[in-house]
Amino acid sequence: MYLNEVYYGNQSYGVEAAAQSYFDKHARDLDVAEAALISGLVQSPSEYDPTRRDVQRTADGIPIVTKERQAYVLEQMTRHGFITEQQARDAYAEHIAIKTRQVELKSPHWVMFVRDVVEQQYGAKTLYQGGLKIYTTLDNDYNDKMQQVLQDSKPTISTQGATNASQIAVNPKTGEILAFNGSLDYNDESIDGQVDILTSERQPGSSIKPVIYSEAFVKGQNPATTVDDNPTCWQDTPVHGQLRQHLPWPDNHPQRARQLVEHSGRQNAGLHRRRQRHSERHKPGYQHLGT
Repeated sequence: MYLNEVYYGNQSYGVEAAAQSYFDKHARDLDVAEAALISGLVQSPSEYDPTRRDVQRTADGIPIVTKERQAYVLEQMTRHGFITEQQARDAYAEHIAIKTRQVELKSPHWVMFVRDVVEQQYGAKTLYQGGLKIYTTLDNDYNDKMQQVLQDSKPTISTQGATNASQIAVNPKTGEILAFNGSLDYNDESIDGQVDILTSERQPGSSIKPVIYSEAFVKGQNPATTVDDNPTCWQDTPVHGQLRQHLPWPDNHPQRARQLVEHSGRQNAGLHRRRQRHSERHKPGYQHLGT
């Protein structure tokens, strides 16, 4: 009974629906490798979703976390005598082809975003088995219009050398999210459409430089301080000799920012960045902060 009702992700409730969804076959026709992969989804369907494109994947295209979960299931099957160790090794090495399917949800990136928030706050069991009714601030009509604006902007986007775009609309008075489109097309694999650009972490680019400069000033430098702009092995860019810190900066100068990171200390630059953005969602390693 449990196997026929539990959620396996991607709108699939029950092992038969999961087999059809991921492998386009009946559950009775699954082999050991496929059965182990599906069985591993139950604990956290969103985390182990084999169709995800926004995480690291194996050469077969399977998310690494999903493959690791499959390995755990195979290990348990061996431990309890359902299969031999050789069968487990063969199953793990087997090439698995996940069926490409079109997601028919309205506003899929928004749905996934809300799903992740609820799962983080209340847990997977409550989310998938708690019978929740979730109400959000999204305006479907407005969101559809905004999505159409994105589609109509494709020619302009392509002239900038880009293939994808996203947008979000927020009520400035209440903070309510009214529209949320994480890509041009969720189902377009050629642009990694399943990746939510709105919530993906990206390099800050030159916008981080004022933060780096401010940390350098805290460490004793000032607008009149000079740094060497001489040839280096970083990249082939024009050089300008001694440069002062004050604006404007020639060519949005990256080398000076790099030197300031070294002067201030990479760790200090990173800590200052954290102080500025009021968030703990940082990752270690500050070598590229100035670029």
